[in-house]
Amino acid sequence: MKGCYWAVGAMLLLASCADNSQYTHAIPMDAAMVSTIDLKTLSRKSGMDDNMNVSTQAFVKRTLGDDFGASGKILDRLVENPLETGLGLTDKVYLFMSPEADYTGILFRLDKRSELEEVIEALRQQQLCDKVRQSDGSSWTVMGKYLLAWSDHALIALHSSKGDDPSRLQRKADRLLRQEKAESFSATHEYDQMQQMTGDIVLLGGMNVLPYQYVLPYTMGVSADLKLKDIKALAGIRFEDGKATLDIKTLIADQTVGGVWKRFLEAIKPLEGKTLKDFPKNMGTWLAVNMNGKKLFELLNENPYVQRRIQHSMIPIDFKAIFDAIKGEVAIAMPKPEASKAFIAYAEVQNLDFLQTFENVKSMLAMTGGSARLVSTEDNKYEFYTSDASLIGLKPGPMLLWFGVTQGRFYITNDQQLIDRKVLGLSLENTSWGERVKGQQLFGAVALENFLPFADHITVESTDGYTLHLECNMKDKKENILRQLIRKFLGV
Repeated sequence: MKGCYWAVGAMLLLASCADNSQYTHAIPMDAAMVSTIDLKTLSRKSGMDDNMNVSTQAFVKRTLGDDFGASGKILDRLVENPLETGLGLTDKVYLFMSPEADYTGILFRLDKRSELEEVIEALRQQQLCDKVRQSDGSSWTVMGKYLLAWSDHALIALHSSKGDDPSRLQRKADRLLRQEKAESFSATHEYDQMQQMTGDIVLLGGMNVLPYQYVLPYTMGVSADLKLKDIKALAGIRFEDGKATLDIKTLIADQTVGGVWKRFLEAIKPLEGKTLKDFPKNMGTWLAVNMNGKKLFELLNENPYVQRRIQHSMIPIDFKAIFDAIKGEVAIAMPKPEASKAFIAYAEVQNLDFLQTFENVKSMLAMTGGSARLVSTEDNKYEFYTSDASLIGLKPGPMLLWFGVTQGRFYITNDQQLIDRKVLGLSLENTSWGERVKGQQLFGAVALENFLPFADHITVESTDGYTLHLECNMKDKKENILRQLIRKFLGV
């Protein structure tokens, strides 16, 4: 953990102290993931270039001293004058993942090669890295689990995702450092999009970075020519006074997937915020969407994996009838997610015909010897119990649910007291974000006070289904959120 604190503190401190983009040529053209970090801006926002810098320097110096012993010469150089490391720390730092995800890299612009090599030699003398070796215009060494390689314009640190000997990455590093712009990621349209994206941290990643076994079921039957790298997301994180924002934009180059996603959005309509008044202002978690269940089910049922799951459900429920009935706002809420798993979900329905499917399974469950039962509690209301939820494909253990229709809405909950609970006092309509719900295609909120006393809430919203906006709001609206987090978690 102390090493993590050192990394955060040292990187921000280094940044606080002739525009040249040539070093970006070392990024693989078809990198699976690329991220930029604006250390100069983060340093300013974190307070490491003002009076707060004094306490931060003490923190970094104390931490480095504990980790590395009597490393006075290096420590003084890093803390007192970061630019003497030779790195261009006022330029963006790039993190990337190789196309096959077999290694990751960190890229710095190199300003003065001779100064960097002095620092590397000091590290070698303290046995923190191996002897420096030369290779076709670049130099390299091994430092822990990283291979460090540098040329006249860039320093690159590579790490094997498989835990291989770092020295085996030397040829890759040498090739990357020799790349021309036309061979690199900096020549792509995605690179230009990253430069245009607003954010202190910007990230571009494709679905090919996700574990294949998790992605495959949901892409089956979409297209025989589907390439996961053609489905990407561009994200920008900004640290502002009292809040942090995350903006995500989908980049779908595959036409078939783009068509499927367009059809999905046709099943989603703008919210009106009908359920806001049904929940108290202090509700822990709330998420809502306005959907046409019939259109959504038709689309989902085209996926072989989803189709198979429906057809081979442990309990023969008519999912089509349920989805066909849903048309309108759907909301799920949890009163205190930090303390319990209690939840309730509502969905506007246009008829009650689908309830017959529950009547049809009553007799089947009655033959389970008491391990599962479904009983009517009132008209159009049911109670379901099973001693082992794994019988219906869920996590093993007992489960009790209540569901039915009330006030024109289908509901399901694991806490009977939440059904039709009256709101006494202020509702979610009275929150700071309540008026933003109407017109969104998706909106959700999480109260943070019970998780982090100094935080307020998180919201997530989408206006068009192609972009997503998240906000993490603090109680202190005047100080930059990065300063607040550093003070709270690093104690500086």
